[in-house]
Amino acid sequence: WLGAKVTEGTGFTPSQCEDMIKKAGGDLGNIQVIISSKSGSTFETVQSYKLLENAFTKYYEKNGFKPENIKAEIAKHFLFITDKNPEKNQIKKKALAEGIKTVDAMDGLHSGFGDLAYDMPTLAYAGLSEDSANKMLKAADKMSKELQKDDLNSNMAAKMAAYDKLAEDKGATKEQFVFHDANFTDF
Repeated sequence: WLGAKVTEGTGFTPSQCEDMIKKAGGDLGNIQVIISSKSGSTFETVQSYKLLENAFTKYYEKNGFKPENIKAEIAKHFLFITDKNPEKNQIKKKALAEGIKTVDAMDGLHSGFGDLAYDMPTLAYAGLSEDSANKMLKAADKMSKELQKDDLNSNMAAKMAAYDKLAEDKGATKEQFVFHDANFTDF
């Protein structure tokens, strides 16, 4: 999450990361980043953080900062909203080691509203109205009920679980993310 101008995004490639920075105003010196992640270890979270950290490093090198001071400067631009336990959380562990501010997310995030609970502080910061927040919660509740239907044909979550089980039974042991930059600049 980038917010000089409030914007959001995930950058898997250097090109996508550059696009996020441009949407946030382009000047890394004025950009604050909120990363909201329960585990802090998903591919999207880790990759986005690495790319942003690299962009900030280059920014501070270009602006004449001493190498030993760059990590402390970068830490000023980040806030992590994540799980309390640094032993289970790669991002939290890194944040604590590098002096990045963290906020422990609220408990009870193993419900259907887990991801939404992590995003609500960021959305509130971005100016989400109470009415819009209530609409989101009602829509999430409706989807939660849809995903609990007994009929496999009308339950997307059950279909995905059945596919995962079939893949596991056929010997699949890993998931693979395959993606590319829409502009094909990462090839």
